[in-house]
Amino acid sequence: MAFNLGALTEISTSTRSGMRAIAEEPSARRWLPPLLGGLLLLGSWVAIYEFAHRGAAAANPIFHEVTFRNGTVWAARFAPDGQTILYGAAWEGQPQEIFSTRFDSTDSRTLGLPPAQILSVSSKGEMAISLHPTTTGAFAQGGTLARVPLAGGAPREVLDKVFWADWTPDGQSLAVVRPGTLASLHLEFPVGNVIYEPRGWVSHVRFSPSGEFLALADHVVGGDDGRVVIIDTHGSSKASSSFYSSVEGLAWAPNGKEVWFSAVPAGSERSVYALDFSGKERLIYRAPGGLTLHDISRTGLVILTADKSRMSLTALAPGDTRERSLTWFDWSLLADISPDGKTIIFSETGEAEGTNYSMFLRKTDGSPAIRLGDGGFGALSPDGQWVVSIVGFPAKLMLLPTGVGEPRQLTDGKSDNFAEAWLPDSKSIVFSSAQSGQRARSYLLDIQGGKPRALTPEGTTGARVTPDGKYLLARDERRQLWLYPIAAGEAQKLNFSLSADEVALGFSADGKNLLTATHGVPLRIALVDLATGRRQPWKEIAPADLAGVQGISTIKFSADGKSYAYSTLRVLSDLYVVDGLK
Repeated sequence: MAFNLGALTEISTSTRSGMRAIAEEPSARRWLPPLLGGLLLLGSWVAIYEFAHRGAAAANPIFHEVTFRNGTVWAARFAPDGQTILYGAAWEGQPQEIFSTRFDSTDSRTLGLPPAQILSVSSKGEMAISLHPTTTGAFAQGGTLARVPLAGGAPREVLDKVFWADWTPDGQSLAVVRPGTLASLHLEFPVGNVIYEPRGWVSHVRFSPSGEFLALADHVVGGDDGRVVIIDTHGSSKASSSFYSSVEGLAWAPNGKEVWFSAVPAGSERSVYALDFSGKERLIYRAPGGLTLHDISRTGLVILTADKSRMSLTALAPGDTRERSLTWFDWSLLADISPDGKTIIFSETGEAEGTNYSMFLRKTDGSPAIRLGDGGFGALSPDGQWVVSIVGFPAKLMLLPTGVGEPRQLTDGKSDNFAEAWLPDSKSIVFSSAQSGQRARSYLLDIQGGKPRALTPEGTTGARVTPDGKYLLARDERRQLWLYPIAAGEAQKLNFSLSADEVALGFSADGKNLLTATHGVPLRIALVDLATGRRQPWKEIAPADLAGVQGISTIKFSADGKSYAYSTLRVLSDLYVVDGLK
């Protein structure tokens, strides 16, 4: 009201556009008081309307916290009654369990099942769960798909290596996300029938209330960057969102016209958005910290977690007997370590850096980090003078100097590049690339210029070079391991393979053994003899505090194997039921 009165006073005395002359006419002075009174009344109505609506918005949504322990909530679903909540959590560093609670309660009870994660609850009161789930990266868990009645009973195992699953609305069949040949994780419906094969991987599949459509998160290779996609049951795309730096969690609105999802355009602290069939997106709710959407009931109640996610960096420096923290900001992801173990490079891709994914160099003695340039992943040259990093989407390779010099772009950015590594002479790199319409393969590139030269056939990639620089370790689509010559010669087929939850870390200093790690905490590292395939345990590594730890994302060793560095993803969750989100 005061603002409106002030504006009217200014108008009545202004010389702009001749307004003073109009105000000074006698006839104008006669009708000015009624006009002022009417406008003041209108202004008061507007003020009351705005106050009422702002008050209503401030009163909603209503959050009801249902968990209070220290750890990670991986997934949560409403039971068919819309009041009971089933969630899978790992508290205080213990194995995952499935718990049951109610909307109006703060007490949770375990269902007494083996270590498991909740995947979906059918309209008929049957759970789809993942037994003995294993973390296979920073954002995913895989296990054995099993069915178990809500009323109780022993789980019935159905399918191995399942990461996400969802029941059809009638409770008759399941859509599943599991490893494929062309992609790391693809979508099948029904089981065995691939309907969505991404370039990277998919997650969080959910059926629409009608059962005609599915929503899923489609990610780029190597992270949770991606978008939300709506498809029909045959895999035809109906709508997709813009790209986000993190997409985790989605569910259909009760009317089936929108998909709600939790994502963030830059950084790691997700908010809740909606996507409709026209491709229109809108922001539903934003709060300090990160949110993960898990489920929506038929009446519009929402289950979400407030998550505090951090990627920490730890190292054992040469000559030290205790590990030290080298975490810089909120998402310190290790990329590489120097052969002498005295230098590391890492990227920061969280809230501190936002869209500017940045590469840093730091000494393992704890001295301050130095920003080198842009990049989300990278490799340090053996002579310590260069870092090759991956920048942008499609991902191009950039060369960053660790000292004096200017960054240089190595690839044209027309195709996605990943999995980069140096040769021992620090003059060439190997990397993998997915050309348009073709399967990925590995290439050799001289950093001084020239065109990349293919080292492997399509569908075969690798990023581990033997210490003598003569061979590249690569894996084909059947998971068979090969040694491809860098210069010339025939590829050598190794007489062993890696399990689905096992990754190659590099070679021993003499080149006779391959270092492998099995996903999980502690991280179990083995030496595999290249000639015989014989495995022997070597090290077990785990952070001292296990609460909220989802896994060790990356680990690198010095040439002698005595020093190392690793990054740990830790997520601490509080579970809420929310009323009033629209």
